[in-house]
Amino acid sequence: MDTFPYDQGTANYLDVDRITAIIVDHPRAMSYFVQQFRSASFGFYKDILYLMYSILDNSRPYLRITIGIVYLIGFILLFVPTAKTLCLILKTAFWM
Repeated sequence: MDTFPYDQGTANYLDVDRITAIIVDHPRAMSYFVQQFRSASFGFYKDILYLMYSILDNSRPYLRITIGIVYLIGFILLFVPTAKTLCLILKTAFWM
């Protein structure tokens, strides 16, 4: 198996955090890593899939924050009627 320049120790795992940071900071660096991965892909397929997940997970932070805020607003809007209904049920069950 070819050695990849971003190995970690004798276990031969990829330093996924380092590669992800490089690709997120410099998107054109992706072509270099694609060429390197193709030459050594047989031994690193799990690492390559994890790297792809990490890159997608760290991309577009403002969009992810916006979506998180929308989910939070939706949770709050649904929590209010649920809490009111729960109070009515508890009031009916225990005070009558």
